[in-house]
Amino acid sequence: MSDQITVETALKKGRWMVTIPFISIIIAILIVVSAGLMFAGLHPFISVVLAGISGSIPGLIYYCYAATRWRIWAFSQVTNVHELKRAAITAQIIYPDNSWLEKLEIKSEADKQKLAEIQQRFSKPDIFTDDPTVPWETYIYASSYSYYNLGIGIVIFGIAYFLISYMWASVILSSGIALILWTRYRSRSNRKSMITINNEELTTMMTGCIKWVDISNEEVIFKRNEGLAQSNVNRREYYVLKFDYPGGSATIDLSHLDVKALHLDHLLYVYRNRWTHKIN
Repeated sequence: MSDQITVETALKKGRWMVTIPFISIIIAILIVVSAGLMFAGLHPFISVVLAGISGSIPGLIYYCYAATRWRIWAFSQVTNVHELKRAAITAQIIYPDNSWLEKLEIKSEADKQKLAEIQQRFSKPDIFTDDPTVPWETYIYASSYSYYNLGIGIVIFGIAYFLISYMWASVILSSGIALILWTRYRSRSNRKSMITINNEELTTMMTGCIKWVDISNEEVIFKRNEGLAQSNVNRREYYVLKFDYPGGSATIDLSHLDVKALHLDHLLYVYRNRWTHKIN
């Protein structure tokens, strides 16, 4: 096995090899089939449902095949297989062991043999190489992204409304600009960190400051909250930061924080290993 690529390169190829084609297949079939069924006179709702089913099946078949191909290629090429697996699960290129999607992956006998050989690489610890782009300490703040986008939407609507009424368009446009300016001011003035991570400790609003020696099982995971009746209306999908500490365990919703899940996962990996290897 050759170790020629970085974790970041493997993840990038995973997106283009697995995730993007999987989503593209579903969307393309959804559009074509639903348009055809509606053109044939079928009810729009029924058309979309049937098109969604039609797109999901070939999309899932492609994923189950491509995920295996990527696993064999990536884990044969990357040195730090533990880091790659953790990051790939966070990025939803592959899924945890024994999950239903992992069990559905299409594997020939030759594939199973190769994967068994790759599994032996997990018996050795990763070789940690520090990432100089990660500072000694990182602050993660509350996000104002949704308000900013709303402001931009109002501005666009206000510009379009000039075709109907100059007075109301001016009011809408002014409101959108005011919301954008307020969002920028809020993001600069409200600089209270929600999560702080450095080489020695992890601090959150929920748990306070905890040393790395007292933290275990830290991970960023994707959650589906089905709501009270498991309906589509109540369903919510989001990432959370989870870790255990002497006082219990913490689960922190990341959907309102100014950080991407994969980046936070990388930060946890770097800071944990800096502490482990006494790098300051």
